[in-house]
Amino acid sequence: MLGENEVPWDDKFRLYLITKLGNPKYSPEVAGRTMIINYTVTQLGLEDQLLSVVIGHEKPDLQKISEELVQTISKNNILLNQLEDSILTDLSSADSEILENRALIKSLQEAQKKSAKISKDLKESEATQAEILETTSQYRPSAKRGSILFFSLAKLSEISKMYEFSLSAYLSVFTKALQNSSPEVKVTARVANIVRTLTDDVYNYVCTGIFEKHKLMYAAQMTFMIMKGDGRLNNPAEVDFFLKGNISLEAINERVPAQWISPSGWKDLHQL
Repeated sequence: MLGENEVPWDDKFRLYLITKLGNPKYSPEVAGRTMIINYTVTQLGLEDQLLSVVIGHEKPDLQKISEELVQTISKNNILLNQLEDSILTDLSSADSEILENRALIKSLQEAQKKSAKISKDLKESEATQAEILETTSQYRPSAKRGSILFFSLAKLSEISKMYEFSLSAYLSVFTKALQNSSPEVKVTARVANIVRTLTDDVYNYVCTGIFEKHKLMYAAQMTFMIMKGDGRLNNPAEVDFFLKGNISLEAINERVPAQWISPSGWKDLHQL
């Protein structure tokens, strides 16, 4: 029923609704009849995605092995679950005594051998994956900086709706930074070059699309986010004072020591 009218219904009918709201709220009636999928990019999720891009550029063979390992581990886990289900099915459907059912015993023995082999392969794959993760983690600082820079430019839409930057466009800038950064033999030096080139390229890329009056604001926002990501911005009160100054209503009893110091500047200096 659609209102007061009866309309034909197809079980294959699907309706997709998309919203740009970061935290949409729906009534219980709507939420109970729909499947809500959140595709919002998180900073940590984007960091992992960018790390794959970096490894694919720096160590393509290692990235290929890593992808194959993920598929192998997934397939082995599925096979292991299927074997367990098969064993339970055989046991539950056995008509006679288990010890007298030779076909069932043979089936269980074969399942046990397969399960042991799959478990062994899983342990070997997980050990290899751990070694790969240890190697790829050396490039994580570049992926972390890339994730921070994307969210710094994504916040520009709060200033103006014109400042919309897509993730696909940002990935192009990120890939070009990998290509343009100076090569080094040592991984730490190479990562430092990537971080430096990426930061410069992203800043220049953003500045070509925003107004002059907003460039300093973006530079400050980007700096604060980088410092916070590096653990160098642990006191929010300092940032708040830097942006707003002394906003307390209490009057300063001490006289201004010089005429060139404004009353608001004297309040700020007194708080410092």
